[in-house]
This record gives sequence, C-alpha cells and structure tokens, in this order.
Amino acid sequence: DRAFVGSGSMLVAPLEIGKDSSTGARSVVTKDVLPETVVVGVPARTIDRTSIRSVPDENDPRVESK
Repeated sequence: DRAFVGSGSMLVAPLEIGKDSSTGARSVVTKDVLPETVVVGVPARTIDRTSIRSVPDENDPRVESK
C-alpha cells in the first residue's frame, strides 16, 4: 500500500515492498523493503526511515486512543 517505486528501478523477485516505502530511481532492489523506509542504489540500501503521515490512521496500533 502507498509504496513508490522510482523510475527505472529493478525489483529482483520475490520480495516485499512495505507500506509507505520508497525506492530511488534506477535502484536495484534485491531484499525486502521495510515499511516507511527509503532505499536507493545498486544494490539498494536503506538511507532513511520516515513517517510520511500527516494525519494518523485510526487503525494503526501505534496511534493512542483518546
């Protein structure tokens, strides 16, 4: 869900792209990408872990109830 795969990237199957993650353009992804992670390069490596949500998802277990 909501993953971004950069232009010209190669995904070497089988692998999983996590929710809200991104791969840089022309990256070669050889391993699973964790949720909320940015990977780039050949082979792709993690450069950032980020949360891009501006509004919390009420179904996310990390969000506290009021």
